[in-house]
Amino acid sequence: MLHLRLVVFSSSLLLSFSAIAFDEDRAINNMAHDLAICSAYFTVISEMPQLPTGVKEQYSNAGFVMYSASTSLTNKNSATARLEMAVQEMLTTLDGKAENWSILIHSYRDKCKELSENPDARMAYWLEQE
Repeated sequence: MLHLRLVVFSSSLLLSFSAIAFDEDRAINNMAHDLAICSAYFTVISEMPQLPTGVKEQYSNAGFVMYSASTSLTNKNSATARLEMAVQEMLTTLDGKAENWSILIHSYRDKCKELSENPDARMAYWLEQE
């Protein structure tokens, strides 16, 4: 379901602008950044040792879908650079310690869950910014 929402979202995004408070290009860029950050989160979290294999695969798939959506809004180089920087930052936060997973989850879970469930709301947020 996540995949379908993001595909529909990214496919129709550029057709849905009219009177906008925030510059379209800037809003799209910020949305692509959010998608890349959440792609990194889902990718990193998919490596949690205690997660069942099926859950790891779901997180990994969500990360790929968000990366693809980020790429479709900007380009592969930008999306990849953002993803790699975010993964590195998250791995630094983890510092190889199991107890640090909670820091990562606390920092990203709610935002990324919301983005995956309702990308249109996040884009509306960026378009409303001045």
